[in-house]
Amino acid sequence: VTGAAPGAAPAGQNAPGANAPAATNPATPPAPPAADASRITLRSRADSWMQLRDTRERRVIADRVLRAGESFSVPGGREGLMLTLGRADAVELLVDGNAAPALNGVIGVRRDIPMDPDRLRAGPLPAPPPPPRPVPAPVVPTPSPPTQ
Repeated sequence: VTGAAPGAAPAGQNAPGANAPAATNPATPPAPPAADASRITLRSRADSWMQLRDTRERRVIADRVLRAGESFSVPGGREGLMLTLGRADAVELLVDGNAAPALNGVIGVRRDIPMDPDRLRAGPLPAPPPPPRPVPAPVVPTPSPPTQ
């Protein structure tokens, strides 16, 4: 009696499968999403108008109202996409399924939000520049009628 467990290989012999390659490490990070997979989702808490534009192709991809509870997946694998929201405070941006802080504190209309996952995750977007002030028209004196 050797004291080995039933079914175990006899001493000095390898167990079946001992020379098999090691299993892959379960801690290996998952592969990045496919280039065309959507990584950005808009989730509406209240009705808000949205417009998604492709600035490279100079065309509108979506122009609609997101209703409360509705989600919209931004097409992935495209650079130059810009978003405008009618009520930025009513829309949550998700990147890879996690809330992104890009719109934190923004109320009302917000234009030209870049649909770049890394920028959206980095923190609140900088405030847009103020609109240009109108330049007053120059005053041109009117000629006086000739005197006689």
